[in-house]
Amino acid sequence: MRTNSSDFIVTTANTQYTRALSSPENTQDFAGTDILLMQEVLKTTPEKVNATLGMIGLKLAAMDTEAGLAIAVSDRFNVNGTNSYEVQPRSRLANKAESLGLNPRLRKRSLLVAHLTDNEGHSIDVATGHPIVFARYRQRRRQVKATSNVLVQNLPDGNLIYGSDGNHYPAPRKIDRKLALDSRLQDVSNNEPTVMLDETKHRYLKRFGFKNARLDSLLHRGIEEVSSSILKVMSDHRAIQAVFRFVDRIN
Repeated sequence: MRTNSSDFIVTTANTQYTRALSSPENTQDFAGTDILLMQEVLKTTPEKVNATLGMIGLKLAAMDTEAGLAIAVSDRFNVNGTNSYEVQPRSRLANKAESLGLNPRLRKRSLLVAHLTDNEGHSIDVATGHPIVFARYRQRRRQVKATSNVLVQNLPDGNLIYGSDGNHYPAPRKIDRKLALDSRLQDVSNNEPTVMLDETKHRYLKRFGFKNARLDSLLHRGIEEVSSSILKVMSDHRAIQAVFRFVDRIN
């Protein structure tokens, strides 16, 4: 909850193949958000996403349809530019897999970035990404390392937010902590699980000792966290939502 008019709300969410955006009722879960960082925005179009988000006062700022990533903002923010940095190319087997009706796990992996300015003149870069599942340990490690390199080389300074479905089980791993350290990012204070097995098709994994986990993260730099919480949405992941405040002064 905002405590003053200068606060802004950021939400990062895995939309579960756009399920969380599939109807006005589902999208309503994100009402009040100023910056929405989305993963698994697949099997849809930018036009459809923009129309759905427009019902809650958001506009699409950037979308990488191949990687399934999208960023939306409220009218508090102006978009000054966007970039999509490839961290792993689309697999040559992807077309075959998708023709067989398999989930597009072999898709391109990217870091999607939007450069924003608020109505008071504060600047901030926001980014989202989605590394592959933790079971693909080596491939995931390469993707996280490549993401870290992009952040360090292209966004070395200034206000920054990075929200992702990090696929780190059961919580951020060593490579994820190194990304945060190298980019001078810190996680929000709320560290509750974002994947509750009973809310997914993988509930059977509890019989093998798997537990609820925090697969998602919301990292930030240069801004103050006012509060953070976990938000239940129409997805097999819960979203992370935080209220932030700019600390730099505009002359």
